[in-house]
Amino acid sequence: MKLTKYLEFDAAHRLLNYDGKCSNLHGHTWKVRIIINIKFYNDVIVFFRNKTDGLLMDFGVIKKLIVDKFDHTNLNDILTINPTAENIASVIVLLINLNFNNVNVDKRTRLDYDIIVKLWESSTSSIGVNLYDAMKWLNIISPDVNTIQKLFKEKI
Repeated sequence: MKLTKYLEFDAAHRLLNYDGKCSNLHGHTWKVRIIINIKFYNDVIVFFRNKTDGLLMDFGVIKKLIVDKFDHTNLNDILTINPTAENIASVIVLLINLNFNNVNVDKRTRLDYDIIVKLWESSTSSIGVNLYDAMKWLNIISPDVNTIQKLFKEKI
């Protein structure tokens, strides 16, 4: 099963430690494609069938996690890391993962899934990141709430 959500948000940023015009404050209409890809096993099928809402993850929750956090902001004021496209895409993957795990995963349920984000900075420039990539890129061993919180200047 594959859930896909497309989003847009407008945000400014400036690249730190960068020699070029992108070190100046500038903005983008960021486009995002989020995919949650699930491999079902028998125990997982039963778990999802027994959910009363019938949802893998609410599209509105996904939108709220990303758009409400990033839209019409200066990303340098929100993130503790350099707001490059690579870092932003990785942060989005980790936010979705954190919420997906909190909503859907029963500790007794074996769930094989991946979260893939493609982030467009412009119509010709994008980055694709999955959960494994995001964790390696940001040097995160365990993507728990305390670890993810360190990527933000304010409470998530």
